[in-house]
Formats: sequence, structure tokens, C-alpha cells
Amino acid sequence: SEHYRLYPLIPFEPQQSFETYYVEIDSGAVFQGEPHEGNVYEYVFVIKGKLQISVAGKIFKINEGEFLHFLANCPHEYKCIGKKMTSAIMHISYLS
Repeated sequence: SEHYRLYPLIPFEPQQSFETYYVEIDSGAVFQGEPHEGNVYEYVFVIKGKLQISVAGKIFKINEGEFLHFLANCPHEYKCIGKKMTSAIMHISYLS
């Protein structure tokens, strides 16, 4: 989408158990996360701005310098709730 951007820092490879992205989300923009299968956890570290993350109907507000981790086997949504773009690091961990 033109309103959010994902940049792979450590791309997914089958022999490793994680991947990491730098994310930019424009003010008011929403990014839908698809449910992952199995024990997949997402760790989101907000570098700049404010982010609202909805996980299975629960809403979390994450400010600059804070992070959230959650089991990502359900629908989840990221929304920039600040007046400026939010940037974050998203780390996805695949556990067996």
C-alpha cells in the first residue's frame, strides 16, 4: 500500500526461525496482519510516533520507545494514531 511500507531487515529464510522488518505507517493508515499458523509471535518496537494494535478484538496503544509482543495466530491490525508517520521494527518469531 502507498500508506504503509515494509522493508525487510532480516528476510525470511526456511532455515531460521524469525524475520525482521522496518515498518512505516502514515498517519491514519491501517495495515491488516493475516493470522499466522502455529506458535508465531510478533514483537513490535515503536521507534517514532504512536501505534494502535488490535489483536483478536483487544486494543493496545504503543507509544514511541515502547513495544508489544503477541501470539499472531489470529487477525491483527496496525493503525498509526499519531499526527505524523509512525516507524517501528517488527520481529516475527516462528517457534515449533
